[in-house]
Amino acid sequence: KSDIPHRTKLSQLIVKRFDAEYALMVEDIHNAIGRVSFTSDCWSRKDLSDFMALTAHYCAYAPNGGLVLRSQLVAFYSVGASHTLGQPWKS
Repeated sequence: KSDIPHRTKLSQLIVKRFDAEYALMVEDIHNAIGRVSFTSDCWSRKDLSDFMALTAHYCAYAPNGGLVLRSQLVAFYSVGASHTLGQPWKS
């Protein structure tokens, strides 16, 4: 018998791990020192499929007690509409 899990089991493990990591990220952002800033970026591939990413930036305490700047990818979307200048609201 193979040690490699079946594809459905592997899919379940990936989703479970994602949920756990996402919860840790939310908790880390919630415990941020001061304010949380967000940046977004939109882009298109050559096949005209559009994407948007949302990133959070914040300060947190490092294990040694100092401060560290952290950035986390909060969301990644496949956007149905073009984001080009002039008509970003049209789909």
